[in-house]
Amino acid sequence: HLLASRDVRFVPCSDHFADAWAAFREQRRAVLSFADAAIVAVARAFGSPFVATFDRGFQGLEGIRVLPGE
Repeated sequence: HLLASRDVRFVPCSDHFADAWAAFREQRRAVLSFADAAIVAVARAFGSPFVATFDRGFQGLEGIRVLPGE
């Protein structure tokens, strides 16, 4: 709703915002928060499959390998 609002001016603060938003919106089931989707987008942008986290929501994501181990 915020992105479509006429009352709010949205100013992206990162070149990765559009990719993070796409990753968040494309989830089949809402597992990742927007912040987590941003982490995935940045990892993919840098060509790295690795994400160091204890968050189980990252497990099973295509192209992402969770560290310290799956």
